[in-house]
Amino acid sequence: MHIISRKAVAENSADWLLIELKNAHQRVLSGLEKLDELLARPTPDLQSYLALRRELSSASRARSSAVQAAHDHIIEHADQAAEVELSRALHARRQMMGLSADHLSTWSGWVIAANWSRHRSAQRALRSHWLDLIELEQNVLYPMLQQRAG
Repeated sequence: MHIISRKAVAENSADWLLIELKNAHQRVLSGLEKLDELLARPTPDLQSYLALRRELSSASRARSSAVQAAHDHIIEHADQAAEVELSRALHARRQMMGLSADHLSTWSGWVIAANWSRHRSAQRALRSHWLDLIELEQNVLYPMLQQRAG
């Protein structure tokens, strides 16, 4: 059990899952802001960029775990409309995983350094997909968790 704002919150409760999901989303969004700063540079700072990429991968895994935990909690008592929305979010998440995997396999460190301008365009497009996915998760999962929160 954890104390949040002087209120005990049991792990895996809707309250706790919502807090975890919001924190995970914020971590990814913060990383994307840092990414924007690096992408604005005319030449790559490859060491910083690759370190940030690892940081974003870690944040993405944490977000994925938080989303899955929220999904598992919600689906237990979901009506048909909620199931449709959860399915839509799950589909978008799977698409994003594919896009991210393709991006990472295409853009190794030396390819990034050799093609910084092209990479920046590809990374910005991927960033846009990340923002869309997080917005979808926020719009679908937050209200459902809030509804189940105590």
